[in-house]
Amino acid sequence: MQDFDLSGRPPFWPDPVEVFGPIADCITSKDVRSIMGGHQAIIRFRNGYGVKVFRYLDSKIFELIVLRFRGPAINDYELAGDTSVSDLTLAFTNEDILGLCKEVSVLG
Repeated sequence: MQDFDLSGRPPFWPDPVEVFGPIADCITSKDVRSIMGGHQAIIRFRNGYGVKVFRYLDSKIFELIVLRFRGPAINDYELAGDTSVSDLTLAFTNEDILGLCKEVSVLG
């Protein structure tokens, strides 16, 4: 199971244990950082796909983008626009984020 200590995450981010705990066994790596007036998390799944979760500091909406990894590094990805999952999704709740992550974690 992944360690979900995301020290330094902004207080407006969802609780990572609540959001990612149910799919922890599918996650191989994660990266959370400040970027472009907000914060982003990149979650990589065992199946070679992942999700980028982004939120601007002044927004209540999360943007989720489906990724396909090309190599072993967490930043070695491309947008996965040819899957059955929408490549860009807006999320308002923890359940929205978890739902999309579950869909991406089982892509084949």
